[in-house]
Amino acid sequence: SVAVAVAEADPVAARYQGKTLRLSDVDREARTSIIKAQVSIDQARRDTLDSMIFDDLVEREARDAGVDSEVWLEREVDDKIAPVTDAEARAFFAENPPRGDASFSTVKDRVVSYMGRQRVEERRKEVAETLRARHGVVVTLEPMRIDVSPDDDPYKGPRRRR
Repeated sequence: SVAVAVAEADPVAARYQGKTLRLSDVDREARTSIIKAQVSIDQARRDTLDSMIFDDLVEREARDAGVDSEVWLEREVDDKIAPVTDAEARAFFAENPPRGDASFSTVKDRVVSYMGRQRVEERRKEVAETLRARHGVVVTLEPMRIDVSPDDDPYKGPRRRR
């Protein structure tokens, strides 16, 4: 029957003193937390998919070049990054001063390390984009969508009369 199908689709989460709480009641109250969790799951899936694709394509390129994947990556990423100069590190420090009264000399190594990691990440992204284009990668994983109901959403400002 239809009532049984609805009950199975919306199971009872708790009963007490004549009150019944269904899963839909819990989900409604936990909506914000559930959406945050779903966004985290979606991001984890996308990050993992990107990583799997990148690793596979690097392996293919390395095999075609007759070298190990790490050697190929070193050639295509590390070897093509300019080292961070003292002037660049000073400019970054000036634009992003640390809290407190730390001098450039006390944080220089951290600034240079941070800027180096940023350059590696940017270069890896460039390599990934190039590989994806070269190998015709098409991602068909659908993005997360959230149903939005216009009738019960919060708003700011005075309530409008209709």
